[in-house]
Amino acid sequence: LSSLLLGGNVVTGVDAKNLATNVPNLTTLVLTDNQIAGLHEVARIADGCPKLEFLSLRGNPVVRRQYYRLYAINKMPNLKVLDFVKVKEAEREKAKRLAMSAAGAALESDVRLEARNAAAAASSSSSGAKTFVPGEGRSAEESFTTQFSKEQKEQIRKMVAEASSPEEIERIEASVKRGVFPTPAGTTTPTLTSEAAAKRSGDTDEGAAAKKS
Repeated sequence: LSSLLLGGNVVTGVDAKNLATNVPNLTTLVLTDNQIAGLHEVARIADGCPKLEFLSLRGNPVVRRQYYRLYAINKMPNLKVLDFVKVKEAEREKAKRLAMSAAGAALESDVRLEARNAAAAASSSSSGAKTFVPGEGRSAEESFTTQFSKEQKEQIRKMVAEASSPEEIERIEASVKRGVFPTPAGTTTPTLTSEAAAKRSGDTDEGAAAKKS
């Protein structure tokens, strides 16, 4: 089997291992008008279909993501047509430059975070609700969106882009998930966001009041 036409099937994601096992020679994949939203799904398609030459994700939310086309082209070196538009050599070179840049590193970090959040969400939906910890978002993405100021978000993005190792990126993401502003490498004192600090202060005040009573 070399072609799969799955347009309009409410597809939200793919199983890379399944694709690689069952259709290892796939060269054409049409997923037009589905519900694929994350760039991590593009990475999964690339992992599961190393011989892919023709891919259509037109009509999926993911096509509106910044750098979507360049990201897909870089991930799939054999791709000749993406969303019914021929992949040009100039695009391929531009995609390589993006992947090697700080912006590309930050993008890859975002994609890994998306993949982890998606896996956690799938696990949560199958095993019951996850216990919520005050001051901690259900995911780093949620905490990043709700608990940091615009200036702090810019600083966090810069830290991720300039991170020297995957471990440093994971440390930054772990701090963000806890609602704590990441400390630059080499320092040790974390900074709580205003929201998390207020919650911690409230918890302390409540505990002191309970002791007095």
